[in-house]
Amino acid sequence: MARCLHLLIVSFALLCFCSANEYFAISDHQQWHPFSLLEELGSGETTEAPTTPKPVTTVTVTTATVLVCQNGGTFNGLKCICSPEYSGELCQNLETIFEPDTFNRSVEVVAEIKANYEEDFADQETDRFKEFAKNFTEKMHPYYKQKLDNLKEVVVNALRRGSSLVRMQFTNTRKEVPLSDKATAESVIVDHEVVLIIPNEVGAEDLFQNSVVTLKNATTQLVNCTVSECPFEVVAAPNITGGEINKESVCKSDPEQNFLLEAHEEDGKILCLTQCDDRHTERKTCNNDGKCNMVKNVGPVCMCPGSTWYLGDDCNNPIHKQAFYIGLSVTLVCLLVTVGALTAYMLVYKRTRNQKKDVKEKLVKQWLNEDIQWSRTNSAMDRHDTGVQRNDPNRPSQMRFPSPSHAAPHLDSASSASPYNNLDRQIRINRPQIRTSWDD
Repeated sequence: MARCLHLLIVSFALLCFCSANEYFAISDHQQWHPFSLLEELGSGETTEAPTTPKPVTTVTVTTATVLVCQNGGTFNGLKCICSPEYSGELCQNLETIFEPDTFNRSVEVVAEIKANYEEDFADQETDRFKEFAKNFTEKMHPYYKQKLDNLKEVVVNALRRGSSLVRMQFTNTRKEVPLSDKATAESVIVDHEVVLIIPNEVGAEDLFQNSVVTLKNATTQLVNCTVSECPFEVVAAPNITGGEINKESVCKSDPEQNFLLEAHEEDGKILCLTQCDDRHTERKTCNNDGKCNMVKNVGPVCMCPGSTWYLGDDCNNPIHKQAFYIGLSVTLVCLLVTVGALTAYMLVYKRTRNQKKDVKEKLVKQWLNEDIQWSRTNSAMDRHDTGVQRNDPNRPSQMRFPSPSHAAPHLDSASSASPYNNLDRQIRINRPQIRTSWDD
C-alpha cells in the first residue's frame, strides 16, 4: 500500500515538472530528470546534484618583435623612429624633401676678461691655448645655460691681447685706467661663439632675436663682477653679433651617399631639398613620366615605367616592349621561314642531282660493259640512211642525203635495176667515247 502511494506521489510530481518546463526556462545545471527521481525513490538513496566545471581561461603571452631599423633609426619597442630624411616601417625609404626639427645658429661674442695674456695664446695648436679655452668653456657653459634653455655649446675661436690695466684704490671706488704699452697686460680678449638650438618652425627668427637679447643681458652682468657666482670678471660690455642662418650647415650634404642637399626657406622654416625636388638648382630630370627616387649610396635615380625599356638613365630613348616583341617575333618567323625554304630547296636539289648522277652512271656502266647493237627498221630507205649516216663518222650529222631516185648508180652492182641489194648487211659501230659532265 505504501508503495502504491509512493508511485502516485511520483506521478503527480512528474505532471508538475512537465507543466513547469513549459512556462519557465530552467538552465542545464538546474534541470533534474524524473527518471532519476524514480530511481532515488526506488532505491531510497540520495545523490548530490552534478557540478559543472568552471571554464579555464588561457592567457597567451606574446613578445613584441624587435624591428631592425635602418639608416640610423631607433626602435622604441613599438616602431622605428626615423630621422627626418627617412621614412617607412624600417626607415628604408629616402624622402625627396624633409624638414629638420631643429637647426643651429651661432651668436658671436667678443668679451675682454681679467686674465694674464701669454704669447702662446696666439697659436690655437699650443697646449696653453687649449688649456685656457677648455677652462673658459667649462665655466661659461653653465653660466649661459642658466640664462638660455636652448644653449648647445660654447666654442672659443681666438684669444687676443687685451688692454694694459692698473688698479687704483680710492675710498669707496675702484677704477681701472689704461697704461702705456710697456705695462704688463692683465686682460685677454676672448672671441667665442655661443651656439643655440633653434626649432625649425614659424617664428624661429623671433626666438633667435630674443635669445640674443637674453645673452647680451647675461654678459653685461659680468662687467666688473667679482662675486663667486661670476665665472669671469669682464672689463667692458661685450660686443655681441647675431649670426645669419647657415643654411648649408643645416642641410649638410653627405658625400658618401651622393646627396646634394640644398636649403630652401619657406614660411619661416628651412626645407632640405634633394635633387629629386623641382626647386633644386641641379635637379634630376626624368623624361617619359619617370619618377625620381633617392637611393642610398647611389643618389638620385629615375624610376622609369615598367611597360617600356629605356636606353638612357633619364628614361630617354624609349623602347616599347610590345612593339619590340612583335618586331622580334616577326623577324624570327621570317628567319625560320627563310631557313626552312632554303633547307627544302637544298634537299630537293640534292635529291634531283643525285638521281641524275645515278642515271648517268648507270648508262655509262652499260656502255662500258657491252657493245650496243642497233636494230634495223623495215624501210630500206631508213636502213640506208641510218647505215650510211652512222657508218661515216667524218660526215656531219646535219648533212642531208639525197633520195634513192637521185642517187648515182653503183658501178660495182651486178644489177642496174636495184643498186641497194647489199643493204641487208649488218652494221656495227665502234664503242663511243663518253665524257660525263661531272668530269669537267
